[in-house]
Amino acid sequence: MKSKTGRRLKSVVMVLVCLGFCQCVDSPPAEKSKVKDEISPTSPRVDHAKGGHLIRFRDDTTGKFGYKNKTGEIVVLPVFDGAMNFKTNTLARVMQDEKFGYIDTDGNLIIPTQYKLAYPFTKDSEGKITAKVAIDDKHFYIDTTGKCVKDCD
Repeated sequence: MKSKTGRRLKSVVMVLVCLGFCQCVDSPPAEKSKVKDEISPTSPRVDHAKGGHLIRFRDDTTGKFGYKNKTGEIVVLPVFDGAMNFKTNTLARVMQDEKFGYIDTDGNLIIPTQYKLAYPFTKDSEGKITAKVAIDDKHFYIDTTGKCVKDCD
């Protein structure tokens, strides 16, 4: 027989799991945009406003992802096939044509969409901010400018 504490703990865990999934659920549809599916280092940008804490959203009309600021204003047009939330004011992973790259909080494509795999930026054991990426079967680490800094062979 389960105790009340065990049932409460299970309920709390289920709520937390649901909240985790809710973060993946997309926001309401954005205004329909006439953005081409092609991107360049400047095309995702809407304005020069500082992004701060941007919130990923999906345009239900196009199925593309972009970013809004806290007030709901679109800062980065929905032109990406996939997008991850910003983990701080660093860079967020985006995907275009099955390749990953990174944008900054202003919506600038800082590191082009060229990687088969890409992971979030984290601090390494030396305190440097790096991300593990892969082109074809070659895995290596880059800094926030896209320069290879480890396992560059």
